[in-house]
Amino acid sequence: QENALKSGVDIVVATPGRLVEHIRLGNLSLSNVKHFVLDEADRMVDMGFINEIKGVIANIPAKRQYLMFTANVEEDIRALCTGLRNHS
Repeated sequence: QENALKSGVDIVVATPGRLVEHIRLGNLSLSNVKHFVLDEADRMVDMGFINEIKGVIANIPAKRQYLMFTANVEEDIRALCTGLRNHS
């Protein structure tokens, strides 16, 4: 994973925790991200990944397309979406 990420990739599929770890280790830069997709956002929040998700979003350039898929729109998800809107 480390070598592949350092050599450059077009798509990264990862859990929030693993993604944050690769960023922290310097294996991955999000400076050129054009699209950010968060699938099962409600489950990620339920599992306690909200801070990791916010940390990832903080590393993504503001002018990007954000796609979020969720079965339920709870208050945490609404707040996250509002934060995305304010991030751009």
